[in-house]
Amino acid sequence: MRPPAFFSVLIVLVKPHFLTEAMTATPLPPPPPPPSCNLTTYHEWYEAPYEDASQAAIIETELMNYYSIRRDEIKTWEIMNFSVDDTQLEYRRGRGSVSNGQTMELSMEWCRSGLASLVTELAGGHGPVSDQDLHEVMCNYCSLSDELRAHAMNASACDCLQLSTGPEDLAFVREGDFCQNNSGRLLCTAFPKRCSQEDCLLKDFDCPRREYDATHVPLKGLGGECSHGSILTVPTLLSIALLIGLVLVQLS
Repeated sequence: MRPPAFFSVLIVLVKPHFLTEAMTATPLPPPPPPPSCNLTTYHEWYEAPYEDASQAAIIETELMNYYSIRRDEIKTWEIMNFSVDDTQLEYRRGRGSVSNGQTMELSMEWCRSGLASLVTELAGGHGPVSDQDLHEVMCNYCSLSDELRAHAMNASACDCLQLSTGPEDLAFVREGDFCQNNSGRLLCTAFPKRCSQEDCLLKDFDCPRREYDATHVPLKGLGGECSHGSILTVPTLLSIALLIGLVLVQLS
């Protein structure tokens, strides 16, 4: 049975309207491409002055102690370029300053030293390292190191593998060295039995620290629960040793 004539006319009149509207609709814009890694931005961030005045002042005090009594600390001297006479003179006059990159590298080295000092205490027969002592170290320079590395990755839109040295670099030591310097990985190196990073991909910078942060520490809370201002505001074992050494040098 054929439809009445007026239905045929209605279809002819209405159908082109919908077709025209569909054809003229504004298409959705494509999603923006992900930001690409910018190593130039990373180097600019690395060389920029470290802007946290209170923490920078404490770091610079630490460096004065290193300059005075710890000339065997080769890594610190390399990071701060203390072999250059002008740099030494500035610190002798109390006018030294640190960059973002230097603060990041120093805090990582001091995190490693803090963990190593706990291992030394353990080897010295003082009993097992307490969770609280470990928490104190992980909440100090270790946290600052991770924080600055996260800033570096955010500023440059690079992941930790892209910020690592490659085999062609003279400073190359191992794959993913920037990633390997996460405090959670440093903890696993110092205390293999006190952490697990089996499911952590090297590219996932935060993964090892997330595992520690989720660990319950008696009297402290979770591993990631650091008291406000604990980073660089209380003397660490390393700081105490440096200050004692400075006093001994002055008295000798």
